[in-house]
Amino acid sequence: MQRLFRLIFRVGIFLTFLYMPICSNLNAGEILDKFLWRNRVIVISTPSPANPLFKKQLQLLDSETTDLIDRDLVILKALLNTGNFLIDEVSFGSSEKLLSKFNLPKSEFCLILLGKDGTVKFCQIGKLVRPQVLFSLIDSMPMRKHEIRVRNRADNQ
Repeated sequence: MQRLFRLIFRVGIFLTFLYMPICSNLNAGEILDKFLWRNRVIVISTPSPANPLFKKQLQLLDSETTDLIDRDLVILKALLNTGNFLIDEVSFGSSEKLLSKFNLPKSEFCLILLGKDGTVKFCQIGKLVRPQVLFSLIDSMPMRKHEIRVRNRADNQ
């Protein structure tokens, strides 16, 4: 079942970018604008993909696929050693531009959560973040509460 959710999630990401030109000089703002009012975004930056915090954070998030999909979450990975940021292993531009947009440190592991409105809702530097911490924060947001109410109404009809 989790594989099905993962597949649906990846198809959704693919469709989001289907009509977007792919090149190495895309502006981070242009990429993030594609998610505005549609998705919450987790940005994970790391000096190297071999960083143990980075690997563990991805494992923690990957084990919560259903909850990620339920909360409309997309994960962006900013890899400093390659200079790119990735969405589902596809490179979409310069990690430098993404990091400077949010004033993220270039030498440390960092995780930020962006709301559907594009603003930073949470930032953690140098430490793992349990997915439940992110989910609790998201579930306390007015927009998420509204989404739950709408879904519950639809389920009751």
